[in-house]
Amino acid sequence: MQSRRVNFFYDQPVGCVLARTTKDQPLADCPGTSGACEHAPYNHLSYLAPIASRRATNQACSRRVCRRLLVDCSELSAYLCGALLRHSFYRRGRREALRATIDGCCLYSRSQAMHHHPLRPITANEREQYDRAGAVCLRGLFAVEWIDLLRGAVDESLARPGPHAEVYTRDGGPGRFTGDLDMWQRIDGFRRFVLESPAAEIAGRVMQSRKVNFFYDQLLVKEPGTRERTPWHQDQPYWAVDGFQVATVWLPLDPVPQETCVEFVAGSHRWGRTFNPYHFADDSPYTGTDWETMPDIDAGRDRHEILTWSLEPGDCLVFQAMIVHGAPGNADLSHRRRALATRWTGDDARYVIRSGEVAIPTSDPGLKHGDPLDCEMFPLVWRSDEED
Repeated sequence: MQSRRVNFFYDQPVGCVLARTTKDQPLADCPGTSGACEHAPYNHLSYLAPIASRRATNQACSRRVCRRLLVDCSELSAYLCGALLRHSFYRRGRREALRATIDGCCLYSRSQAMHHHPLRPITANEREQYDRAGAVCLRGLFAVEWIDLLRGAVDESLARPGPHAEVYTRDGGPGRFTGDLDMWQRIDGFRRFVLESPAAEIAGRVMQSRKVNFFYDQLLVKEPGTRERTPWHQDQPYWAVDGFQVATVWLPLDPVPQETCVEFVAGSHRWGRTFNPYHFADDSPYTGTDWETMPDIDAGRDRHEILTWSLEPGDCLVFQAMIVHGAPGNADLSHRRRALATRWTGDDARYVIRSGEVAIPTSDPGLKHGDPLDCEMFPLVWRSDEED
């Protein structure tokens, strides 16, 4: 209008576009609202309360409404809520407090609207590659909100390492290769990812399992200039679990060039051979297992089909627990390589009590030999009949 002043004329209940509540979460607790919206009686929509009268009512209502906003409208909502700051009925002394509330509410709304399903369907060709080769690269299944959540959780884990955290870099060596386990038990961001993210469904659909239990999570961070490689190994010999429907979802939190990505020996999950695990920290073998020694894969690379990919955050790798795999160091002097590996089990997985050393689980789950992995330590996270 190019006017030097603006007077408020009237407001209209546009919140049916902006704020959505569930049937069990009406806005009736907000002063100035009547609960369900007569302008949008379907889908349990509610509208933003008219914000026009008493200062106390305005402030309380705007805070409650902001907390209910969803991510798909958070930017527009932030704009409209921000306009409240410029209204004359907010005293100057209250504006900073309300601005902080609005910022927090918009951040809250984004975190509450994380997607629970993969961003696209997993194809039959991708499932076939997993079954044949033992590993598959799935592009673009996670939105940036999950990546950002995990980056914050990684910072928390590195600042407060857990009891099973290890540093694999030799003393005085360049860079730093660190790992941690069971972060979901102590850090909310990892716990939320395990229980709410698409990872369980991705694992279930790739394994073609009717149900998926969470097994454990592992953080692997290679700082710039790290020379230590992840040695060639199979995962399942480290674990007290048997079954073919056992898989890892490996999610990078940074761009990963092919030169620093995990490498897989295609088809090795069907060799019918079990190789003795090694401790990553000092390369010492596990004791008491009676399994054969891992062959020198690097010396015979030309005899194998080696799979590897370049990855972006939002992509993930899914690989079967008996595939032989390893990873180079991180020779990049500018970028970290942070990755979260979550382990999942399906229909045929059973708890086993092995002879010799076992790394996972890190405590007794209270299961007997041959039990399905259904317990508090290994929660059931996804069922196909809930989605199909």
